[in-house]
Amino acid sequence: MIRQMQKTAYQRPDIYLIRKWYHYGQTPSTSPSQSNPEAPDPILSDTKDEIRHTAYLNFYKQIKSFKVASRQTIQRWFGIDGFAVPSRRQLLSCALFLHFSLEETQDYLLHYLSQWDLQVNDYEEMICMYCLENQLGYDSFEFMVHFFETHTDQELRPLQTAQTDLLKKTYKKKKSLPQQEFLLWMCQSAELFKGYSMTVYSYYIHLLNEAFQYYQKECLGELQMLLTRTDYEDWKTSNANSLSHMNTEKERIRRYLKNMQRRKSPSASPEDLKEIQNLYVIAYAPKARISDLLNQIYHNNKKDSATWNHEMFAQLSDFLGEEMQWENSKYISELLSMSVQKERQMLYQRARAALELSDPEKPCPGWICRLLNGNYPDQKSLSVKDARKTITKELKKQKTRVRNIQRSDLLLLIQYIYSVKYDSETQQNLTGYRKEDAIDGFVTLSNTILATCGMRGINPSYRLDQLLLSCITDEEIILLGNLLDTSFDEEEVPSNHSC
Repeated sequence: MIRQMQKTAYQRPDIYLIRKWYHYGQTPSTSPSQSNPEAPDPILSDTKDEIRHTAYLNFYKQIKSFKVASRQTIQRWFGIDGFAVPSRRQLLSCALFLHFSLEETQDYLLHYLSQWDLQVNDYEEMICMYCLENQLGYDSFEFMVHFFETHTDQELRPLQTAQTDLLKKTYKKKKSLPQQEFLLWMCQSAELFKGYSMTVYSYYIHLLNEAFQYYQKECLGELQMLLTRTDYEDWKTSNANSLSHMNTEKERIRRYLKNMQRRKSPSASPEDLKEIQNLYVIAYAPKARISDLLNQIYHNNKKDSATWNHEMFAQLSDFLGEEMQWENSKYISELLSMSVQKERQMLYQRARAALELSDPEKPCPGWICRLLNGNYPDQKSLSVKDARKTITKELKKQKTRVRNIQRSDLLLLIQYIYSVKYDSETQQNLTGYRKEDAIDGFVTLSNTILATCGMRGINPSYRLDQLLLSCITDEEIILLGNLLDTSFDEEEVPSNHSC
């Protein structure tokens, strides 16, 4: 499957930039695609070095004086001497420096970075929107951000409730205000800017819980099947009197597993007994065991096993690139604590802004000392100069802890949930598996959620999207994690994977 897809030209970030900048400054009549619409697109069919360098130079001439990134890094954005993708902040800086329109900036975010649109919940991105719509440059953006950070309650705690719709509606009314009045409104509404979308977060939590419920049900079925290979039923019958007070199957299985551990000759092999114990823990877990779910979806627990397909993982990672975030328990933990992490980042940013206006030799303000006291309890008193250094270091570390929910985070959960639902529905309705129905259902569900989360819909021109569509074969829906197991026979996958 991967080998076949690697032969196809997909919409990659470097291709997107080349399309945008190859014809920069030319009149429409000089564009080859317009002079001969039937001619193949040279950018997609054969991105030669000449085309890359022309697009790169067109872009670099416009951006070089602003020092957004080094020349070598920008070259890699165009696929020259390697590949790289700018950070979200770098892209927004480019948009402000080069005076992109709001619509053009959103297009870059959705189709170049494959991320989410500008977030009204984030005060920096709200100000960026205002500057783009009012043709204000980067200097105005920096001034407005600094003003907001120094004119709001220093220890403000944002409201952790959904405010996206309210902010969007209010922004439409306020975006034409003069700069000072717009900033006044933002400062008065500071508690609404929590720095992330509660809508996206809620969807992610809902998908995680729903996926775990299906996974629990699947584990319960496997547990019951393994128990049929033991003397569990006979044990229940012979111990009916002593088990009469146990009202649930969970309690009876727990008692049986304890009995098995005491036996000299248990009715299950050591391997089966270990698997039964593991399935029992998952199937009857009172709370979602996210690490177990990730092991199922991403096969994280098999990286050191004999069945882990290291070659396939390397191929997938290289092929999907920045479109795919490979999740693990640490990553999920940081996602689930994004409200706390983002709030702390904003506190550090306000502290940094406040210290920039203070005399270096004066004592550090009390609220900043309290902010730092958790990490530096021995430093009871700090000068502004020392506090600046500490805040700068802590802010840099804090930014690495702040995670945003990526498009791939949602799509992998959607794929798992939909595959289980579709399989259950076809069995209940006796309709049988149909590839076309499976694709339509997956695309509809994905697009509904992605649109609500401000992300682009399924597009087979992109690598991750096409891979997930290709996993819907003529016979079944293959989970992406299954591709990472050597027990999965790639040669059995049908060759027809088009959407």
